[in-house]
Amino acid sequence: MSKILDNITLRKGNLKDKSEISELCKNIWNGKDYLPVVWNDWINNSNSSFIIADLENEIVAVYHVYNFNSEIWLESLRVKEQYRHQGIANYLIKDLITTVQSKQIDNIRLTTSIENTKSISLFKNLNFNESHYCQYMYIDYNDIEELSTLSDVKILNDYDEISSIFEHMDTTKKYIPIWWRWWSVNSYSIKEYLKNGIAIISSNSGHIDSLLLLQKTNNYGHEDHSQLFIVKGQCEEIKNSLSYVKTSFPEFISSKLFCFPETNSDESSILLNLGFKKRTNLVLMNKSIVSI
Repeated sequence: MSKILDNITLRKGNLKDKSEISELCKNIWNGKDYLPVVWNDWINNSNSSFIIADLENEIVAVYHVYNFNSEIWLESLRVKEQYRHQGIANYLIKDLITTVQSKQIDNIRLTTSIENTKSISLFKNLNFNESHYCQYMYIDYNDIEELSTLSDVKILNDYDEISSIFEHMDTTKKYIPIWWRWWSVNSYSIKEYLKNGIAIISSNSGHIDSLLLLQKTNNYGHEDHSQLFIVKGQCEEIKNSLSYVKTSFPEFISSKLFCFPETNSDESSILLNLGFKKRTNLVLMNKSIVSI
């Protein structure tokens, strides 16, 4: 172990760390790193914690973990510029893996850009697998088409009814993104999604033609955007559903609506046809945990 790693101490982050964290993040994403923005909200969340790496009273690295059901989401891994390439990130993730092995945790997950080959290599070396590929796509509120005639569309917010629909619907979806965190699709994650979201159902044929989930992301301490999750639906049904929400319930759609379709899927092609724009290609990485 290097001298630096020998002298690092780990602790939980607190509100007083924000100014030093802001300094650490100042050059990340051209000075637009979201971490300082969400710091206060995430610190106060009982399901999450920041882990700080201190070196002689200087913060040299940080990451955030969010606990849900039996899964952990890892995000916001940052290492101070002058301390990179010295094994600190690897040290932190190894410590996390060791820590959760003694708890009732099934998986650790994270996402990163498909172009971030260094990060992907780091996690692969720690036995994380690439388990899902998706793309961040978005549309501005004003670009959502408003239709003069709409098919049979309605909004549901009753969990039991929506859960029943999920159970009887033929879908290949393995993960459900709640903000930028991906969880296994099950009754727990659907219920969690609907705490801040709604379901939009189209049934023009007499059967359920489409099921969309929509939520506001400012509930996660970030920007006031809306997130779309397509469980099922073709182009016309999705277009009708979004138009219905925009014209009848505009409070559910913010200035920007984003979605994470699987890379190069029919869903991503549908969103392109509806006016969505492509941005980052992402890879979801997963590590199954064996308890000790």
